[in-house]
Amino acid sequence: MSTTPTAALEMIIGLDPLNIRIEAVARAELYRLHCWQQFNSRRELTGHARLWSRMVEENPLWMAPSDCMVPVIFTDHAFRVIFPTRDDWQEGLLIQLGADIVLFTDGSLCNGLAGAGVYSSGLGVELSFCLGRNISVFQAELFAISAAVSHCLEIGVRDRKIVFCVDSQSALLSLRLNKFQSKLVFECFGLLNRLARDNDVMLVWVPGHSDISGNEKVDELARLGSKELGTASADPHWFMMPADEVELVQKYMESSKTKEVDILYAIFKAYPDIQARFPMFAGKEFGHC
Repeated sequence: MSTTPTAALEMIIGLDPLNIRIEAVARAELYRLHCWQQFNSRRELTGHARLWSRMVEENPLWMAPSDCMVPVIFTDHAFRVIFPTRDDWQEGLLIQLGADIVLFTDGSLCNGLAGAGVYSSGLGVELSFCLGRNISVFQAELFAISAAVSHCLEIGVRDRKIVFCVDSQSALLSLRLNKFQSKLVFECFGLLNRLARDNDVMLVWVPGHSDISGNEKVDELARLGSKELGTASADPHWFMMPADEVELVQKYMESSKTKEVDILYAIFKAYPDIQARFPMFAGKEFGHC
């Protein structure tokens, strides 16, 4: 193995070149420090921090507002989150819960356009929001919950048992956490806690596409929003999500690996006997175990 080029082994095994992997980790850490405002990314950067300037020059999205925040521990959940079964719904769950107010929320994504809907027959609410592009379904779901809670706060609902029916398990699970690292989730959590000060608030998972009338209606409202036919547009100051950061780092790694392979191939093609002619250069470029 001592004569096997490292570059060849990496290609065969599918390992990322070490220099590219190290820079990918450094990029992710620099972005985290930028999000947490641990260094001033707008002043003249020196040393390793100069990598940030290169990142922004390659892709300005690194400077987009981020959803990441300094982790916050918050154990005071004034509301409840439950996950009933499909059988529970068929047996009349809402009647059993004895809710005074029931609101259904939903998010939708269609051809790159996101929409959100809020529906309540008891309150006479039918809201459909067009959220624009570059929005994930998860973001749309959280926006819909926040919009429903905000509506209850605006009309001054007090001393009521309020049930929010949501078909996104990921959104509900994120609100049940004690550690928050997402501004969007933490903002929704804060609104729910405010409403729960004067009301009994519960978030309930509802199975999608199960002929539950309220859920079918809100699904229709969300889809209208995703087709730019919503009753209202929204500018919810969207942030770059962790998944977007991972995608940017992944794009860097893929493009860097492609460039490195192209360079090594060009060198080897031009100098097939490079090992014999330039042993030190070949060792540096191709590496050896």
